[in-house]
Amino acid sequence: MEQNTQEWHDLRRTKIGASDASVILGINPWKTPFQLWEEKVYGKAQEQNFAMARGAFMENEARQCFENMTGLSVMPKVMIKDWRMASLDGITMDGTVIVEIKCGGKELHQQAKEGIIPPYYYAQIQHQLVVSGAEKAFYFSFNGTEGIGVAVLPDPKFIEEMIIAEEHFYYECMMKKEAPMLTEKDFVKKDDDEWIKWSHQWVQAYWSLKEWELHEEVSRKKLIELSSGKNCVSNEVKLTRSLSKGIVDYKSVPELIGVDLEPYRKPHCEKWRLVVNKI
Repeated sequence: MEQNTQEWHDLRRTKIGASDASVILGINPWKTPFQLWEEKVYGKAQEQNFAMARGAFMENEARQCFENMTGLSVMPKVMIKDWRMASLDGITMDGTVIVEIKCGGKELHQQAKEGIIPPYYYAQIQHQLVVSGAEKAFYFSFNGTEGIGVAVLPDPKFIEEMIIAEEHFYYECMMKKEAPMLTEKDFVKKDDDEWIKWSHQWVQAYWSLKEWELHEEVSRKKLIELSSGKNCVSNEVKLTRSLSKGIVDYKSVPELIGVDLEPYRKPHCEKWRLVVNKI
């Protein structure tokens, strides 16, 4: 299976991928477990950034550089092990060695020269070692002219903790569709005048029963409208968006005993919870 095809993207939604490992462990600086959950469960698309596009463009050249430096012949491959998957940049014919290619900036390349692998990439490689069963991996930094390789061996203790976290995310969050805990990164900081105006009115209504009846609903609707579909926070309020499972249409089920009710479940509905922000 080729990477970055529709088939590949559809498969990724049903599996825990190597790049998901650091997110699930809470050590990814760009994505939270909640954002990953939205991608997996509700198909929220991930936008390709400049670094991702650059890496894809330079990957073939980087792989050739790696082969020239090490004498190893590697080919990209998508591998699946139960509910895990790994899109490998390269694996040897005998399956004993894999390579993860990074075409980042000067700082990342300098770190590779010093033998440093960022934690989020380390988790990615450990996941790849589990899925591939390889004995050894190379973290390979390529800047367009120079390649630096850092050898990585399976880390049993890290792998044990990673597997526990991944299993929880897969079975509880993906299979049961239970959202992981929100972090502060899941909220957009709002301080514009219109948001402040409506949030202040909602807070005033919150503390006054009479005002609540008159203003709460209109303030709530306006804040939801201004949120553009994102979790938002200001000094006075915190607005959290959640998706609940749709109601099962029991009338469509001929028999309930032994019947999987999921096919009869209606589409999820969007809910908003607005509370006074105490932080």
